[in-house]
Amino acid sequence: MTNEPLSEHPAPHTSDTVDRLVEAALATDGINAPREALAAAFAYAAEPVDRLIITEHGRERIHPARLRPLSVGGEAALAMSVRLYGCAGSTWERNERNDTCWPSPADPAAATAKWLLPPIEIWHGPDGKPTASLSVSMTSVDRVVEVIGRASTLLAEGDGRRGYDLTEDLMLNGQEEPCLMVAQVYRTPEGDFWAWPTVKGNNRTKSRHQILKTDQAALLTATDVTASLQRWTTERNADLERADSDDHPARLALQVAVVKARLVVGCTEPELLYQTVQAGNRRDHIHAELGFPAVNEDRAVGRGVLEKYRAAGIIDTTVYRVLAGELPITRLYECPPDAGICEQRDLRSRLLLAHFFPAAGDPRRRVR
Repeated sequence: MTNEPLSEHPAPHTSDTVDRLVEAALATDGINAPREALAAAFAYAAEPVDRLIITEHGRERIHPARLRPLSVGGEAALAMSVRLYGCAGSTWERNERNDTCWPSPADPAAATAKWLLPPIEIWHGPDGKPTASLSVSMTSVDRVVEVIGRASTLLAEGDGRRGYDLTEDLMLNGQEEPCLMVAQVYRTPEGDFWAWPTVKGNNRTKSRHQILKTDQAALLTATDVTASLQRWTTERNADLERADSDDHPARLALQVAVVKARLVVGCTEPELLYQTVQAGNRRDHIHAELGFPAVNEDRAVGRGVLEKYRAAGIIDTTVYRVLAGELPITRLYECPPDAGICEQRDLRSRLLLAHFFPAAGDPRRRVR
């Protein structure tokens, strides 16, 4: 997929074309993302449909060249390469960089904290089977907008550690490295809203929305994404007509009008989808040259160790998620139902110490 110079923002696909892509994906071996998630992603596809599908035995499927395995921590996932509108994707509240800015579900004193995020779960299809999509329950659609907005704000506050202006760089040079995105549904009393938050490349996503003057929450919560995209492209192309120089922001924005992306469309162990997609991003936080705060580096290292224990069968997924700060301590079978805050914290601290500093001869010392 080569980058082609653009003179205007391309027209979005019709709903019929999006449906065609969805059906082709559902007919492709290894893809088990929900229909709704695939529709939400393919609405942003910005290349001819014939480049994405092939016909085999009378059925359309996603072209094999677009699919690549994603293996992390012993678990397998399937990623699809596709060119999307630059306004696709959302900043993720689960981004490892800003993890310490959100109260932890494993903190028993944070149960009523304003910014406590709900536990992340796996979406189950109509047949009851788990799928390649994450799911969170929110109190309202307004809460979804608040959370996504805060995620973007936190990224902006942390971007000062970068040695250059990312937004300016994208406007001048475009985006070369594709972002990795995963399906996630926000469940609210007003309805379900399907998103593709960025697992790797949150800052690039934030900057693209800034350059393209996108209200990412408005697009995410739109009742008709195709119609919203049509209005959006019309507005952006109108800006281009008024641009009087090559340095005009509207013309520079064409550098990120269409970008390469990798969509996680399948996985062999849906229950471990969150851990699988986060592992690569988690590794990035260990590199000192990226300038992450020491506490974030240490948390990433610790979670990486716990993930290896889980993959080796030393701890189960529930213990892993509690110790990694994703679930309340009360989910541990060792936790008494009436345990107070101090008792819960003491239990988790003792388990963490035992796992991070195993005694001589302990099998955990042999895990690499």
